[in-house]
Amino acid sequence: MAGTALLVTAPASGASAPWPAREAVCTAVRAGGDAAAGPQAARAQLLVVLSPRMVYALREWPRLRDQAQAAGFEVHGARDPRVPEAEWHAAVAAAGLSELAAWPAARLTDWPGTQVRNHWPMAWVRWQGRTHPWPILGVMPDAAWLQLLRERLEDLQACSGQR
Repeated sequence: MAGTALLVTAPASGASAPWPAREAVCTAVRAGGDAAAGPQAARAQLLVVLSPRMVYALREWPRLRDQAQAAGFEVHGARDPRVPEAEWHAAVAAAGLSELAAWPAARLTDWPGTQVRNHWPMAWVRWQGRTHPWPILGVMPDAAWLQLLRERLEDLQACSGQR
């Protein structure tokens, strides 16, 4: 019954509503201690880790990247640190994504949410030197992808008191 009430009161599809757990996000953002703002900090950033071991990760990457860039995000990437460099090079060559060959192995120890290392791609939204504590996992349609990017950015802006 309680789940039904949640479904009935949910905002219309595509409608942006304040995330109910925003205060938890703000608490995590403030505690994160990663607010060293560099010259690029004013622009929204997307940090992505890809793995060729997830069948759609490389195939869908160009679309996800293009959507994020069109939405104003500066995109940075790294590869799954468990994937050997030779495997990575073979996979990006087979996918026709030679521009990814130089991506470094991710150092995930400082990134929030990395205890979930069995699902890629994994993406984080950053703004003004702060990283949203909830990574975005997997591949999804454009509208859902853009909605999550916007929501994560809105959370970070709200936590900073600037929108």
